[in-house]
Amino acid sequence: MSLTRSPARIESIPEHGRLFAVYAIPSLLFLVIESALYGYRLLRVEPFYRARFLVLMVAGALPGVVYGFSVAGMPIIEGVDQVPLSLTVSAVVYAVGIFRFRMLDVLSVARGLVMDNLQTGVLVVDQERRVLGSNPYARAVLPGADEGRRLSDVSPHLGSVSLVDGSEHEYYPENASSPDECYLAKVTHAKHPKVGRLGYALILVDITERKRAERAMLESMEARSRFFAAMSHDLRTPLHGISGLLELLGR
Repeated sequence: MSLTRSPARIESIPEHGRLFAVYAIPSLLFLVIESALYGYRLLRVEPFYRARFLVLMVAGALPGVVYGFSVAGMPIIEGVDQVPLSLTVSAVVYAVGIFRFRMLDVLSVARGLVMDNLQTGVLVVDQERRVLGSNPYARAVLPGADEGRRLSDVSPHLGSVSLVDGSEHEYYPENASSPDECYLAKVTHAKHPKVGRLGYALILVDITERKRAERAMLESMEARSRFFAAMSHDLRTPLHGISGLLELLGR
């Protein structure tokens, strides 16, 4: 750091040592990569979440951008240390985003705990049928239900069904441990009062025992029908003989 005296003031001119580039170049490179990843993710995220994501993007990139201008010798505000100011502004943007969008809301954490412990599968997909989230039960039923994957890649059957609100579809897992294993996938629309429909939620309920009971009941009814048919046949044979004898005696 060197000092330059002028008639009106003393100015400080930063001087960089030989190892400055070793620090500055990776930092700026990481800034470019971070901005590119933020931009890519911002284009893929649902419109409802874009404002939240944009706040995080601006707050995270602001210090790096200001630092880059400072290193390039183009300070945004003359006579002010740029980096501490940018960190302060970044902290304010983070705070506004956190409180404005309730990112640390305890209710959201509680909902997450409830979802994780549900004995029912919950799979949320967007309007393009890409997976937005799922609870552990759903991931056990549908291995590979990772965020960003298309539903058709996770399960070709569920990827082709109609996602009409309230519709129900039977699903037999490809990786089922038993041929009788069956789930009922009930579709419900995920809506927001201001935005409208955000996507779809598939509720997966294990109906294996119910299907087994239905199958057993059908088999029982078929057995009873066969029994009555056989009994009717066995009764008709002697009755025909008795009827013939009575006709002969009547003559």
